[in-house]
Amino acid sequence: MSAENTTQAGVYDETCSWAEAYAEDQRRYVCLHIPSSSVDQPKICEKHCPHKLSYVLAFESRWRGVCDRCDRSLCVRVVYSHQETAVEGFLVGRHPPPVLPRPRGEGEREEDILNILYSHPLPTSINDYKSHPLYVLRRHLLKFEAIYPVDSKILGYCRGEPVLSRDCVFTRDEEPYKVVKARPKKGMSLLERDASTVEVFGLWQTEVYVPPPVVDGVVPRNEYGNVELFQPSMLPAGARHIRIAGIQKVARKLEVSYVPAMIGWDFHSGHCCPVIDGIVVAEESEEMLMEAWRQEEQMMIEKEMKKREARVLERWKKLVRGVLIRERVQRTYRLT
Repeated sequence: MSAENTTQAGVYDETCSWAEAYAEDQRRYVCLHIPSSSVDQPKICEKHCPHKLSYVLAFESRWRGVCDRCDRSLCVRVVYSHQETAVEGFLVGRHPPPVLPRPRGEGEREEDILNILYSHPLPTSINDYKSHPLYVLRRHLLKFEAIYPVDSKILGYCRGEPVLSRDCVFTRDEEPYKVVKARPKKGMSLLERDASTVEVFGLWQTEVYVPPPVVDGVVPRNEYGNVELFQPSMLPAGARHIRIAGIQKVARKLEVSYVPAMIGWDFHSGHCCPVIDGIVVAEESEEMLMEAWRQEEQMMIEKEMKKREARVLERWKKLVRGVLIRERVQRTYRLT
């Protein structure tokens, strides 16, 4: 990409796009605006957009909203108006993103957004409290949501209604915090529907899942033959998660014990299918497996190069054969 042929008036990309690079030392993303040759200047990216910014998306192995990196006031407007949910809901139907672990800098990004929201006063509109990341009104509680503790501190009032924090005091309790009516199931009688309930537990009543460790080089698996890795903390002790395409084939050749890694679910056309991303192996087998994979990749590259050379030679043969035929026809029929 080049900034040549751009006038001083500002003939920039009408799609309003720029590049980003992750700075390891700063633990954040840095924007790169090619036409203006600017680095880490988000205001310049916004300034040269042909239209006013409404929403900002980033594309790598998946898409996600990144309004806060470009315009901090836009970030707050998007959160307050629930525009992020609407835009992502619109895109899911057309370009569903794969379920992947949290990208680099995700924690810093969320902390930055919270700092922006903390610097603003309490919203004055009731609609602004719906799905607000910091504050909540009792009227907006969903079926499986509850305020805990009941006598939580009131942060303020909005039109006479107490404003409460979304944070809670974490205590442990084996009893369900709330019991709600269960959804009716197919084949249930009316009496069973009225009597059926669901016990609801709060996040403060849960604890981090600790998976069973690797024993004698064998990775534990569930009844479906895979390892559930919905969070990085779910990786068994003594195991390594290798996210490389084709690594299963190499593991089978070496007869290395491995288990497919399931990182989430894909919901499509009313069905849900597990999303597999790489494999989980014992840490002592990782180096051997990676070395074998590199050799396999090198062999595939050399094989592809030989195929390419064969195609090139065949095309040259056709070209030379065609030239010779053309010369013979011209000599035979004395064509000019």
